[in-house]
Amino acid sequence: ASRLLIERNILNAIIKTEENERTRFAKDLHDGLGPILSNIKMSLSTLEHFENKNDIGDIISNMKTITNEALVSIKEISNNLSPHVLENFGLIKAIENFAKKTEILGEVTIQIKSDIEDMRFSHNIEIILYRVICELINNTLYIFLFLNKIT
Repeated sequence: ASRLLIERNILNAIIKTEENERTRFAKDLHDGLGPILSNIKMSLSTLEHFENKNDIGDIISNMKTITNEALVSIKEISNNLSPHVLENFGLIKAIENFAKKTEILGEVTIQIKSDIEDMRFSHNIEIILYRVICELINNTLYIFLFLNKIT
């Protein structure tokens, strides 16, 4: 029994370490790279007010679009690494949020039904359940799309 307890403690320590690293990485992306790209976007916006903007207008517009895409991408990466909805609102809301984002990508409707709407678990348990359920949703969608292409 003590060996099982030691293994469980090691597994919990590994999970906690991985989640701490993901949280740190997400924070670094959000707090480090995000402001830099925002600054680039603001600088590009000021260039639009130059007199000879016909020559550079298309370039500036394109650069602003790319910068916006980078900012959205950073937010998505940050959220995927450390889901803020999970931390702030719990497991079910986080899964519902993931499902809504997934529905946008395809021709499916995902219904989340739960008897534990407001119930909270330890952070490690919520993270594990969230990642497993998201993987199940992704695998189910993959199989669904694969089967639809076969028929």
